[in-house]
Amino acid sequence: MEHEWQRHVREPDAVRVLTALSSPDWDFRTVEGISHETGLPKDGVQEILKKYQQWVRESDAPGPNGQRLYTLRSRRPTVHEKIASVQAFMERVF
Repeated sequence: MEHEWQRHVREPDAVRVLTALSSPDWDFRTVEGISHETGLPKDGVQEILKKYQQWVRESDAPGPNGQRLYTLRSRRPTVHEKIASVQAFMERVF
């Protein structure tokens, strides 16, 4: 299955990061996980996530250890993500 980003992104490091986000093995990825998989430094991964935010989204809910989680915008939110987002919202409100 081809992703929209594959028609536009040519920068090799960005392709590696977006390919890691495309993996069916993970719903969400941490910067650390992407860095480990791609061999890129964490700050380089963060720059790419920011630069290509038209294809990347951050989860509203943090990971189990409070880390930020990322996935492709083309992926629909899972039920688990929706529940976690509501929980995170409730914690901020109350």
